[in-house]
Amino acid sequence: MEERSKKTPQFKIDGVYAIKAGTNGGWFPETQLSGLRWMTPSTAQSFVHLDREGKPLADLSFSKPKHKVKITFDQSGQLRFSIYVDVHGFIDELSEKTDMEELRKRAEQKIKQEIRDTYQNGIKKGIDLYSLKNYLYKQDIQTWKRLSESNKITLTKASLKTIQVHVRLDHSGLYRLKNRGSSKSVRLHLLLPHF
Repeated sequence: MEERSKKTPQFKIDGVYAIKAGTNGGWFPETQLSGLRWMTPSTAQSFVHLDREGKPLADLSFSKPKHKVKITFDQSGQLRFSIYVDVHGFIDELSEKTDMEELRKRAEQKIKQEIRDTYQNGIKKGIDLYSLKNYLYKQDIQTWKRLSESNKITLTKASLKTIQVHVRLDHSGLYRLKNRGSSKSVRLHLLLPHF
């Protein structure tokens, strides 16, 4: 019984050092990397807290995000990346009365902002945190070779053309939400931890 009460030491990753051309590209604390989870297919589960007017609205749980990166060139020949993210989740906790559409839109906006902020945190230090250049390599190796030879693969704030996020939320269970303009209600599912 005594062994169970002892806490085992745990490691927590609180950031990353980026490697650029074999050298230290700088430290990025966890708070600057929140967008990475949406661009990482191996993300098992991720949580999003939503507020409305400074008050808690809902806590959502997402798993296994899917993403695509589309590459285009603008009129001046500069690389432009468009990111598309599709994520499926559940409502863990609901703090205020709302409808599914508001939750979905707020979640999409928050995820989009996390992706943009992480990208911008990287380019401030000259780091491609999403490895967007690798997408060019995989999709068009000839263009990648041509641009690499002339050092024309430089990411800027404008290189990230668009971010589109599609959130799907499942619902059933204990809470009921009224759809605006409709008398029908939607049941929400609560995920409870198993002990």
